[in-house]
Amino acid sequence: GILIFALAGTFPLLLLSYVFWSLGFAFRSGNDSAYIYDALAAEGREAEFAHRQGRFGAAVNIAFTLGGIAGAALAARTSLALATLAGVAPALLGVGVLLLMQEPPRRGHTTHLPYLDTLRGAWRVLRDRAALRWAIAFDVMLAAAALANFLLMQPFLAHHHVPIAWFGL
Repeated sequence: GILIFALAGTFPLLLLSYVFWSLGFAFRSGNDSAYIYDALAAEGREAEFAHRQGRFGAAVNIAFTLGGIAGAALAARTSLALATLAGVAPALLGVGVLLLMQEPPRRGHTTHLPYLDTLRGAWRVLRDRAALRWAIAFDVMLAAAALANFLLMQPFLAHHHVPIAWFGL
């Protein structure tokens, strides 16, 4: 998605990049937290989850911030396309790390429901709990607003003649 975004010269390609980018976020969403919890649980250290998850979240935020600042500096010296392409490198490194990872061992008996059964169960819960439906709708609206802010920030800053080097800040 990032690669297509960087090279997109037409609106359909831009849309395609957002589809792939969104799918990447969807498949990643929550997996990191689940992995941290499962790895700690395999060693009987579940009580450390909040602390470890907090550190992981802080590291992600720091990396995102430093990446934005470095990307803006690179874009100012070269081009936005090259700075965006530079974002492919961490993604490829991440894929390499993922390919080396192994599922943490599980203690005790676990039951694996087929995916369709899991979806049916989720729909039943949503049907029966209005508060949960509203909470999810609210979360979707917040996420969409945050995404709009992220996507529209560059054109807004450019329109107001903010130097590209400051975009990351």
